[in-house]
Amino acid sequence: MKVLIVDDSSSRYEALIVSLKEKGMNLEDIVIANSSSDAISKLEDCQFDLMILDLLLPKEKWENQISSQNSMDLIKEITVGDDLLKPGSVVGLTSDLEASKDAVNLMDGQGWKVVKYEQNKSSWLEIIGNLIKYQKGIVNNSATIEVDLLVICALRTPELKSVLCLPWEWELKEFGNEFDLHIGSFHSGGKRYTVGACHASKMGMVATSSLTAALIARLNPKVVAMTGICAGIRGKTALGDLIYATSVWDYQTGKRMNSPEHGEARFLIDPHQIHAASDVGRHISKVAEDSSFLLSLVDKHPESKRPQIHTGPIASGSAVIADSKFIEDIIQQNRKVLGVEMEIYGLYFAAHEAFNPPKVFSLKGVCDHGDETKEDGYQAYASDFSALTLKKLMEDYGSKIMDKG
Repeated sequence: MKVLIVDDSSSRYEALIVSLKEKGMNLEDIVIANSSSDAISKLEDCQFDLMILDLLLPKEKWENQISSQNSMDLIKEITVGDDLLKPGSVVGLTSDLEASKDAVNLMDGQGWKVVKYEQNKSSWLEIIGNLIKYQKGIVNNSATIEVDLLVICALRTPELKSVLCLPWEWELKEFGNEFDLHIGSFHSGGKRYTVGACHASKMGMVATSSLTAALIARLNPKVVAMTGICAGIRGKTALGDLIYATSVWDYQTGKRMNSPEHGEARFLIDPHQIHAASDVGRHISKVAEDSSFLLSLVDKHPESKRPQIHTGPIASGSAVIADSKFIEDIIQQNRKVLGVEMEIYGLYFAAHEAFNPPKVFSLKGVCDHGDETKEDGYQAYASDFSALTLKKLMEDYGSKIMDKG
């Protein structure tokens, strides 16, 4: 939820802001404008769920003269004009009902509440706090109908846990005995987008495909993403790196037959490649070149190294692999393969087969190399890197990804 406070005496909101922070609201989602002109500038660039409006305002922040006319002009800009991103709701605040009576009447005409400010009383803070709580409930409840971004994880820990650590105001929504869905939101390009996150009942393509298909049908997301961990190909990826899966195939699809010529059974691969959304790939390439983002992850890296983001094909199968020879067999199917895991093919398949197909992509951190040295030391870091890259991608480029058909 995003709140705009329009008031030249913003210091009186300090207690409210502290309270909202304690309740899990991010400070970056509380924006302050000191004049009506400043508010117009903010509303041109960003959509707010709630605007708190002082009814006695200066027109410009450097002016000392305050007037209800400035607040009234702002209200008219919001209600009549088409140039501003209209807030979800507006609540007025005034210490002088008589001086702001015209603005109060205008607010009443829109069905918006006006709260009387009294310096030595906390009742006005409680009223506004309750309004924010109610508005936040509306925002989150509406997200249960549809979401813009759907994030699917294979495991509750560490994969979904990493996603839920993102500052996206998560709330748990239960769908009976079917599954639990975490609903949140983020902002990109001045707009608010809803996001749902869930983990499958078990690892593997079948469970992921089934869950993804059900959630796409119910939530109608514009974009479906998978974050988590995978095995990387040694020599092409390092532990702690990230792979963006440009395409995926099921390395088990094909025909197994006896071969008298070779004296052994042979497997003839018949891969079906499914591709990620191409425009997402262009934006992830920009994230991969963002040195400040990658350097911010060095301290978290188990070996204090700067990680890399790779783009290329990934192979999916039904088994956890700790066999270097088996990895070599998969490489023979596609020499450009960067990683091996168990779910992405099911995710991409469900998205591509949907009635209204969403864009789909996957970001997975390399936690091992699928060989005899396999261990769990990198799982948490790889999972966190995956989730943080999703945050970076969606907050920086989400508006372009979402709004482009």
